[in-house]
Amino acid sequence: MNSSPRGNYTRVIERMRDADPAAIISEEALKGKARSCRIALDMFISILGRAAGNLALTGMTTGGVYLGGGIPPRILGALKGDLFFLSFTDKGRFKGLLEKVPVYVILNDRAALMGAAVKAFKLVNSEG
Repeated sequence: MNSSPRGNYTRVIERMRDADPAAIISEEALKGKARSCRIALDMFISILGRAAGNLALTGMTTGGVYLGGGIPPRILGALKGDLFFLSFTDKGRFKGLLEKVPVYVILNDRAALMGAAVKAFKLVNSEG
């Protein structure tokens, strides 16, 4: 097995041809096998933290922020690290406020589908 950076890059590209690229990048980053994947994951975590912090301030969501989708549950361990929290709270004078806002990761991959089904049920029954 080739453990050079070029060999790791080639192996990752080969794997991404047959599987979900986001899953491969996350997996490789968390295993520490490909530096470029770790850099990409750190960038994603930082951007996600900043965006979530912005949304928390926009909506004044002091009760919490929920992260959904396919990636957050896969990188839960990395999201618990300092990078996400530092990016989430890096809002100048609002840092203290955001430090108190809980962040949750939705683990049920059918949550959006269930929400849509409830809304459809309510619309059909004239409740909403």
